[in-house]
Amino acid sequence: MSTDGATDHEVVVVGGGNAGISLAARLVRRGVRDVALVEPRAVHHYRPLLNYVGAGLAGMAALERPTRSLVPAGCTLLPDRVTAVGPGDGGGPATVRTAGGRRLRATTLVLCPGLDEDWHATPGLAAAYADGWAASTFVGESAPRVWPALRDLTAGRVLFSVPPEPAPAGPPR
Repeated sequence: MSTDGATDHEVVVVGGGNAGISLAARLVRRGVRDVALVEPRAVHHYRPLLNYVGAGLAGMAALERPTRSLVPAGCTLLPDRVTAVGPGDGGGPATVRTAGGRRLRATTLVLCPGLDEDWHATPGLAAAYADGWAASTFVGESAPRVWPALRDLTAGRVLFSVPPEPAPAGPPR
């Protein structure tokens, strides 16, 4: 820890999804000695399998793992939420602040924070999710509702959409 209370790291990776954990593992394998990974969620979801959950081919347990179990040896997991990032002063290390009061400095800062869905951006969508007649295989909390709804459908219409990037696990280009 430095004299100003900040913790210095060679690399700080913000986000412990597939991208953040994969990058941290690759850096450690390539010999980077001080990699810190900041991720608030205790449970990691392997998002590409959400489509299989929505199709009734897998359950949520197949894609959930404790985040800590996926962090490579030699990488420091910081279970916290990032609230601010900033460039270093005068070309110095980048800075990261967390909800838990941590201050981090990094020679290299990598941002892989993922996306937060904004159901209120589309009028009526939040209410549709809350009422249970809309679901998405892009959202872990919603994916288990898709297959039962499709399996039990006997009449009516179903709308499928493929969102453009930057959707999580969006379609290939």
